[in-house]
Amino acid sequence: MVVDFKLVSFFISSVALAFSPGPDNMFLFSLSLIEKKKHSFLFLFGLMTGCIVHTIALMIGLNLIITKFPVVLDIFKFIGFVYLIFLSIKLLYTKIDFKDNFKKNQKINFYMTGFLMNVLNPKVFLFFSVFFPNFIFSSEISFSLQILILGLIFIISTFLVFSIIIFASNYISNYLKSNYFFNSIKSYLGSIVLFTIALLILFTS
Repeated sequence: MVVDFKLVSFFISSVALAFSPGPDNMFLFSLSLIEKKKHSFLFLFGLMTGCIVHTIALMIGLNLIITKFPVVLDIFKFIGFVYLIFLSIKLLYTKIDFKDNFKKNQKINFYMTGFLMNVLNPKVFLFFSVFFPNFIFSSEISFSLQILILGLIFIISTFLVFSIIIFASNYISNYLKSNYFFNSIKSYLGSIVLFTIALLILFTS
């Protein structure tokens, strides 16, 4: 009964966190405004693959290593910042330089963008390290297996919420497609959000 309650509580908490404003869902929302649903889902699959990496890292105790060598997080923070700035500029250039959707979308690997954006953000791993242990639910199951179970629940709940965001954002985009102001700024939304996320990763403790 305690196990069930903790897992249900974890699922509800994960859903609530997925709905709360954050770098991943903010960029996914902006991406879904300007791209096709399939590209948004490719980005989402990349994010979820990144979550698997963070889950495995926590399972093998990488958080203990980082506690001893905090400089590792600083290195990942800087790499993530540089990558997102590069991606922001690339996305802006792609939007300006190409009018043809096929050529434009060939220039961006949406899956890899989501994956690297998640993996290179040290705050995601720190979040996993702090959040998951609070929901350890059994004294009979190994810690690693429980982390894996929690990771899968988190990934499933986040995927469901982010899918809703994709469809909602796509609906809004279709509704506003004849709006002059929206059409004049939508090409820059993704780049602006990426640039903002890069600054948050670099300067937020």
